[in-house]
Amino acid sequence: MRWIRLFLIPIFGTSIAGIAQGSPQFTVGNLPSFFQGSFGTSSTLNIFYDATYFQYQDHDLRLKLTVPYLSVNGLPNGAALSGGNVVRRNKSTTKTHDANGLGDIWLAAHYTAIQGGRPYAGHCTVCEN
Repeated sequence: MRWIRLFLIPIFGTSIAGIAQGSPQFTVGNLPSFFQGSFGTSSTLNIFYDATYFQYQDHDLRLKLTVPYLSVNGLPNGAALSGGNVVRRNKSTTKTHDANGLGDIWLAAHYTAIQGGRPYAGHCTVCEN
């Protein structure tokens, strides 16, 4: 999602680690945010964005699933929130409505193929100084 011209106020962030020792590690976290402004409309919008993520990580691989929830108050009738922008369909309205639901769900994968500037081939006891 693109959030251009938004003022971000992080409320709090939490993270709960699953298995504390050794690899692999499973993490669950929550990062809520609040945005307020007119965003090109004639009314004040209140946007609550609550992203919950689930992350799995071992030595070389990290998988992260982010599932956001959005709640928008004060959205002008005829307007919608699309791709992080307010899309306006009717220019002359003073009535507003609220909208909420799931945002864009993201699945990210990161793999480390090279560590320390050379190809990784496992743990090397001869290489240690």
